[in-house]
Amino acid sequence: MSNIATTKVVILLTIFFSINSFSASVNDVVSNGSLAQQKVQELTRLLENRSKLLVNLQNEVDQLSQTVNTLTGKNDLLNYKLSQIETRQRTILLTISNLQAPKTKQKNNVAPINGNQTEQSAYQAAVDFILKSKDYDKAISAFTAFVANYPKSTLVANSYYWLGQLYYKKQQFKNAQQSFAEVVNNFSKSAKRSDAILKIGVIDETLGDVPSAKKAYNKVLKEYPNSSPAELAAKRLKELR
Repeated sequence: MSNIATTKVVILLTIFFSINSFSASVNDVVSNGSLAQQKVQELTRLLENRSKLLVNLQNEVDQLSQTVNTLTGKNDLLNYKLSQIETRQRTILLTISNLQAPKTKQKNNVAPINGNQTEQSAYQAAVDFILKSKDYDKAISAFTAFVANYPKSTLVANSYYWLGQLYYKKQQFKNAQQSFAEVVNNFSKSAKRSDAILKIGVIDETLGDVPSAKKAYNKVLKEYPNSSPAELAAKRLKELR
């Protein structure tokens, strides 16, 4: 074979192997491109799944928050209704006591003036200003007059508690706190005392006096550990930490 022929063969072989090598390189690029595309698709799916998960978690958090708010509102309403029931029970007991008390004979057939009945009527009138007419200013005046006129009444503690609630509703926090303090300091056996301590803490917290608020909440937990006010006090303490 001549040198020219040999050279041609070498050139042809070189071109052939170059074409094969280029084809292999192209296949590698295509293969790598497909792999990269698969990874991109997997990452996209992962991101989509993560986004959906975050949305679902946020929805669950929103639902839980709404449930907590609803339960808190129901608890407050229940406490208010229990307060009304206690007030009505005391009124009924006073009425029964009055009916059972012996009546004093009066000349000229004049009906006797019963002090307890007057006391009961005065208290009930004050309560009616709240529950019926929603006239809180008149209710404040009526309860203030009641504690002044009947300082020995078993309803004085309740009257001070009502005054605290009314002043708090009118955002007269100092007056509210003083009224609740009357219950706490002077009526150790009152059913309203635990809630009065709690309300003093709430007012302190509202006014920005966090140390005093914590002191009041801890007092509720210490003296009334198994009560509903203690549960609320524990929750508020947790939020303040």
